[in-house]
Amino acid sequence: MKNEKLPDDLHIQWSDLSHRARSLISLDCEPNYVRAMLDRAVLTMGEDKIEGIEQSLRSGESEIAKNIIFDQLLDCIFDDVHIEEYIN
Repeated sequence: MKNEKLPDDLHIQWSDLSHRARSLISLDCEPNYVRAMLDRAVLTMGEDKIEGIEQSLRSGESEIAKNIIFDQLLDCIFDDVHIEEYIN
């Protein structure tokens, strides 16, 4: 499938893609984009999530901490993406 050639007349504009598609392309192509998403995840983490992580680590329930962190990363990558910030 990777070796298939796309038709020459296939014209897709960046603006035609969904935020999710843009994110996936950017994650593959732009290492700085990944760093920006990680920075954003940390900076936008709410107090409730931080407290949840602290409590889960104190109680030895690391899966809860992992889930909170993973959900935060997904939110930043797919829900809160404002691609204009990164391409302008």
